[in-house]
Amino acid sequence: MGRASRFFVPIQRKALRLQQKCCQAEGCDMPPEWCDAHHLDPWAASGKTDLKDGVLLCPHHHRLAHNPAYIHERLPHGTVRFTCRS
Repeated sequence: MGRASRFFVPIQRKALRLQQKCCQAEGCDMPPEWCDAHHLDPWAASGKTDLKDGVLLCPHHHRLAHNPAYIHERLPHGTVRFTCRS
């Protein structure tokens, strides 16, 4: 979808569920049906609504991703690590 849509469309969410199988936060195994599609590069900062930029996060980890007290990074194997800024 690129910049055409801010939100992931149903077929993209289905593809993410097939690819990722669970919440992508390190150590979390929340099922994909309970997860949100999150932009690793924020849409508001010119990120794209594409599968390569999308990651499934459970509601808890999705809140952390938007919490300025935490930073997150995608690890080489695809999971996301959250770290408190302290």
